[in-house]
Amino acid sequence: MPNKEDSSPLDSLIDAAFARFAEVDFELSKLEEPARTMVIITSAQGRIDNGGLRCFFEGDFPGTPPYSLFEEAYARIGCATISAAIKDAVRSFGLASPESCVEERRAYMNDHLDEESQAIRGWDDRGCGDTTVWSKLVQWALERKVDGTD
Repeated sequence: MPNKEDSSPLDSLIDAAFARFAEVDFELSKLEEPARTMVIITSAQGRIDNGGLRCFFEGDFPGTPPYSLFEEAYARIGCATISAAIKDAVRSFGLASPESCVEERRAYMNDHLDEESQAIRGWDDRGCGDTTVWSKLVQWALERKVDGTD
């Protein structure tokens, strides 16, 4: 296990949030704030950093939470651009509950794939690699006096 001095405040906050997530059997609906926002942003941003919104939408999140939870979490920590990008991409699917329709999402993305950039035409992928997400997340958590040591 890493030495406590080797981990950043963000690492400690994320570890604490995921520990709470495990305590509620990984049911997002049972997870209280601010741990819920920590888990949502960490899970989403990991995918977005790995391949943009395309990667975010390629697979289902456990429990298939509504994408509005992701939009709201990004807006809550001050990442309005990413929140809006997710909202716009969700709207582009033209589905009532796209979080429950992985095959339809994949078909849409395949039909709108820009072969050269490997991005989905019309989507805003500025969130990919945006390191300000992490600084905004830690600032948001610290403002709520989350200490990550529970």
